[in-house]
Amino acid sequence: MQISLVNPKLTPAWLAANTRGRGIEVAVIDSGVDGRHPLLLKHVTRGCAITKGRSGHVVVRARRNAKGCHDDFGHGTAVAGIITKVAPATKIISVRVLDEYNVCTGEVLLAGLQWALDQKVRLLT
Repeated sequence: MQISLVNPKLTPAWLAANTRGRGIEVAVIDSGVDGRHPLLLKHVTRGCAITKGRSGHVVVRARRNAKGCHDDFGHGTAVAGIITKVAPATKIISVRVLDEYNVCTGEVLLAGLQWALDQKVRLLT
């Protein structure tokens, strides 16, 4: 007997008609999310940028509003756009872990995950 892991009723059409994302916060852990993007103005609520300091330690800079969130590469912003297209009431939290070269260390990535979990975010992308 084969058991399906995905409910066949969960088609893209059903999801679009029945999901809105109301009350859901999604942490986009990526290159950041442009909080000033016209399509995301009402969605991005806050975020952080995580980097390595000059002495090699991890630095977390919290952004209390969308205006402080940016994305040098556009990937995180595109991911946030897809999320809000599927679930238009979703709130986005930007967790920027990629540096100016579009890379990050495992330590920085783990700090981003921990920051999002500390914010009580239950859905991470």
